[in-house]
Amino acid sequence: MSMYDDLTISKSEQAIRTFPYRDINLLGLLAGVQENGEQRDFLIRNNGDQVKIDELIGKTVGVYYTAAWCCPSRKFTPKLVEAYRELSAKTAKAGFEIVYVSQDEDEETFNEFFSEMPWLAVPYSDSEGLKRARGLLSFSFLPYLVIFDEEGKQLNTEGRKHVEKHGAKAYPFTPERIQELSNLTP
Repeated sequence: MSMYDDLTISKSEQAIRTFPYRDINLLGLLAGVQENGEQRDFLIRNNGDQVKIDELIGKTVGVYYTAAWCCPSRKFTPKLVEAYRELSAKTAKAGFEIVYVSQDEDEETFNEFFSEMPWLAVPYSDSEGLKRARGLLSFSFLPYLVIFDEEGKQLNTEGRKHVEKHGAKAYPFTPERIQELSNLTP
């Protein structure tokens, strides 16, 4: 039994157990507990809409660790927004999603920064879910963008670098695609 076996979400347990992340169960990583104590099986958009976590199955997913207080994050986020919008137009509902895992110090700052983002987020009100999502992936700098492929495997831990260098062209962030782009760059 691994330390991730207990990271399940209501109505999605089967999806979680069959979603084979390399070392991390992303659906479980993003799930949490609501204020009323019930399991949280959704993420939010900046307009308040809820999106079921299991809708990420079959998509390439970028998990974006960032904070409003971080200058490099403030600089990188607009580039990521541009790439996200371009990919959203090309891949429609089937292809790509980003999930914001806040490192902000308060909910007001989270809401202000999240208002600039067109993607999903772990709700700031779920402090335990955020704590778990922050702790299961190790990173030492912000912003940090880790990419999971459509099969649920951790694909690329250098998403930020690839978006900065190649923008939306880096999609689907596979080693083959990154090598192809590297060969094109003088």
